[in-house]
Amino acid sequence: NQGFPIYHGDPATAEILRAVGAMRANAIIFTIDDKASLRKAVKTISQNYKSMKIIARVDDYRHGLGIRKLGANITVPATIETGLQLGGASLQCLGISEAEVIRIKEQIRQNHYSIIEEMELFRGITLSQAIINAEKSADNNTSTSAI
Repeated sequence: NQGFPIYHGDPATAEILRAVGAMRANAIIFTIDDKASLRKAVKTISQNYKSMKIIARVDDYRHGLGIRKLGANITVPATIETGLQLGGASLQCLGISEAEVIRIKEQIRQNHYSIIEEMELFRGITLSQAIINAEKSADNNTSTSAI
């Protein structure tokens, strides 16, 4: 039987880390759904095992930013990766070559998905402006109906 051992337990607990031989590990992969537990585990590992590489599945781009600030080396945003896979499959169904689909997906993945940050920032500005416009419109309608 070849392979790598997989352990289950609280990775933010020193006893568990010693028991699984964390001091010998080069990397750790977290697929923890609970955000608070993931933050705690990443922070504990990054503080106590400085040379260990931390790879974490996160919900989205913003979640990944926070987890990287706590010490993760690589974050994989589940929502973005699911979208890339579904989008890639759709493009292939439309006749786009596999090589072109791979190129597009890799372009999005560059620099920790930084293109997603740009899109979210743009969307945030647009959303903020829409809210301001809606509030102005509501104020105008209120004052007009009061007359």
